[in-house]
Amino acid sequence: MAKILGLDLGTNSIGWAIVDQAGNDFSLIDKGVRIFSEGVKSEKGIESSRAAERTGYRSARKIKYRRKIRKYETLKVLALNGMCPLSMEEVEEWKKSGFKVYPLNPEFLKWLRTDEVENINPYFFRDKASKQKVSLFEFGRALYHISQRRGFLSNRLDQSAEGVFEEHCPEIQSRVEDQNSPKDILVELKDYFLNTGIINEDNVFNKDLDEGEKKLKTLYNSLVGITKKNENDIEKCREELIARLNKKEDLGAVKKEIGEISQAMKNGGFSTLGQYFNSLYSKGKIRNHYTAREEHYLKEFEIICINQAIEGINDEEKLVEKKYYGLAKELYRAIFFQRPLKSQKGLIGKCSFETTKSRCAISHPDFEEYRMWTYLNTIKFSTQSEKTMRFLTQEEKLSLIPKFLRKKDNFNFEDLAKELIEKGASFGCIRPTNPIFFRST
Repeated sequence: MAKILGLDLGTNSIGWAIVDQAGNDFSLIDKGVRIFSEGVKSEKGIESSRAAERTGYRSARKIKYRRKIRKYETLKVLALNGMCPLSMEEVEEWKKSGFKVYPLNPEFLKWLRTDEVENINPYFFRDKASKQKVSLFEFGRALYHISQRRGFLSNRLDQSAEGVFEEHCPEIQSRVEDQNSPKDILVELKDYFLNTGIINEDNVFNKDLDEGEKKLKTLYNSLVGITKKNENDIEKCREELIARLNKKEDLGAVKKEIGEISQAMKNGGFSTLGQYFNSLYSKGKIRNHYTAREEHYLKEFEIICINQAIEGINDEEKLVEKKYYGLAKELYRAIFFQRPLKSQKGLIGKCSFETTKSRCAISHPDFEEYRMWTYLNTIKFSTQSEKTMRFLTQEEKLSLIPKFLRKKDNFNFEDLAKELIEKGASFGCIRPTNPIFFRST
């Protein structure tokens, strides 16, 4: 007599049965099913990760806390320089309470308050401070409002196919502006798009292109067409190319709206975002707009500081971190503080051979070089004159290195084969395996 347990494993259940075996006879002893909750959240038939929900709440808490830190740092500088009706002790007490007990100083609350009847609002102070000399409290109120809304700044590109324009167009425009003739522009365009991997040396487009690369292909054809059309007029050529590179339809949602606001400011003769929004305040059309940190808020910050005779701005310095000094630097650091990214060194494991040392990070250039040599060392091929397959010689490996030193999302193994074919090797069907082999025709 033997008892046999059978299990049926499902995504959110386990079915089981126990049978008794006597020779060739089986008899069921017991059976059942154990159902447990799913690992995902389901609402109205739509599944979502429970971890994603927790991450969303945590991110919201972090953003809210960092906004409080920025307000605290700004109020510290303002209180220290007599720009708000708070003492340093009152600002510090707010922080010591864990930002739970907001300062209740009557003068401070009046300083923050908006009065629709008397037309007292933060945009009014920002508008006024950008045009004329104002009192210290009015100046401080304008800066405090800027610290609360300091614009959009992100190093992340649009993840849609349109994101390729956001990535490539600024660099292409910079190159176009540096050329002296349409012929030079054509050479520069070919060189740039050759490095993207969408075309080859013969100006032929590659076949396997994703959605983003197809849009790059369309952009390249458009730019070449404009350049050839204006081959005798460099100024008109450059103007049309820049207009094509900044076409509204090719921008992401954020950049598109930022551009629309900038154009509206230009059309209305507003020099700062505060002036433009103050004109819209009575109409209630200020909310739910994307604004740029550097193009809108940082520019307004500089204009206000200059109008209020705040020293500490070096117009000749382009690097923002070195542009400010003195009080302007203190205000800039408080208002536009950006927390640096956390180091990821702790996530790197230990070396298998030297256990006391960390591995090389995969983002390190040395690791990229290691991958390249590993790749090259696994290639075998043979020519018509050779009967057996062999590894690449050192000279052949060195000739292939330039194929790796370029910016390209999709690396095609055929690129290496073509390089060897030009040097006398003959290939038929190219089928990479592990290791990678080529058989000659």
